[in-house]
Amino acid sequence: MSTTLPAQRSVAADPGGDAPVATRREYLQYVAAIGAVAALVLYGLQYWALERFYERFGVTPEQAGIGKTEVLTRLAVWLGFLGFFVVLLLPLMFVLLERRRGSATPCGGWAS
Repeated sequence: MSTTLPAQRSVAADPGGDAPVATRREYLQYVAAIGAVAALVLYGLQYWALERFYERFGVTPEQAGIGKTEVLTRLAVWLGFLGFFVVLLLPLMFVLLERRRGSATPCGGWAS
């Protein structure tokens, strides 16, 4: 028996109530699911690339000292750096774009 309640739907965006509107929690669940799938695909690609590289020398990545745990650790570190920079740089980029767009519009005087 499940004790979880169904997610509450927001009616602010749809006053008629015909179409369901996703809540913030549902959006976070979507982002988490997409992130998990992306991490799994990236792990597979990285391990496949290592296998292809070491195959030329006739060894496996494990024989060269690169185990699956190390591959996962490297991937986690790089995804952490990527996430950190996206969280830092994305708002900064929006601010700079807004300033640039604001400065490109004529402000009276010279445009008349």
